[in-house]
Amino acid sequence: MCRGFVVRWSARCRRTGDRFAFRQQVTSRRRLGEDTLSQSVVLGRSIEGSLWFDCCEKDVGKGEPRMGRLDSSQGRQPLDKQPPTRTEPQRGDGKLTPQSYFFMNHHIVFSTKDRRPLITPDLAHRLYPYLGGLARERECVLRAIGGIPDHVHLLLSVSPRVVVSDVPRDIISISSGWVKDVICSDFAWQLGYACLAVSYHDLPRVRPYIRTQKDHHRRTTFKEEFLQLLQANGVTYDPRYLRR
Repeated sequence: MCRGFVVRWSARCRRTGDRFAFRQQVTSRRRLGEDTLSQSVVLGRSIEGSLWFDCCEKDVGKGEPRMGRLDSSQGRQPLDKQPPTRTEPQRGDGKLTPQSYFFMNHHIVFSTKDRRPLITPDLAHRLYPYLGGLARERECVLRAIGGIPDHVHLLLSVSPRVVVSDVPRDIISISSGWVKDVICSDFAWQLGYACLAVSYHDLPRVRPYIRTQKDHHRRTTFKEEFLQLLQANGVTYDPRYLRR
């Protein structure tokens, strides 16, 4: 009478080619299927489900081995038929996890409606922290903030989980309503804004530029500054919307 099965199988990582050997004894063919499937699920989770198992079940004490294969990731091709990938996994605790890296910084500029000098020092003292809070709610890090009475500059590190264009749109819309309700009923932002990518190497230059806006605007107007930013970043614009 069959006393059980010894199951041996191996798993190979699709990305690295590393093989892992496993051995398990079970008491019935039904139990064999359940145990092997549960092991497949665990391994599939730990190595992204990209495994192709070679299984061998053998009656303990008698019989010939019966060969079979179990594909742990339904709907996928075997490893031998999978195209190679260049993604390198990160090794740690015996698990292989693919990594993606993001570092996205944006310089955002927007002005008050008709460029009216509405942002007084008292308003700026309350407005700037509020804008920073809105940025944090959108998984962004505020690197710098500054401005003068008619416009504001933000330097944000943006999360890859959010749509970049949604960030300035939401910040402008929500902060406008908050200022109207709490501080100044006739406050409004101008429609439109600039959102410009900033490289890591430019951060040391852009950060102090934003924080010293008052000094900068002793020599230039907002319109001149705005045009310089657009041109320096290769942004096409319609001059009709930049009359003021």
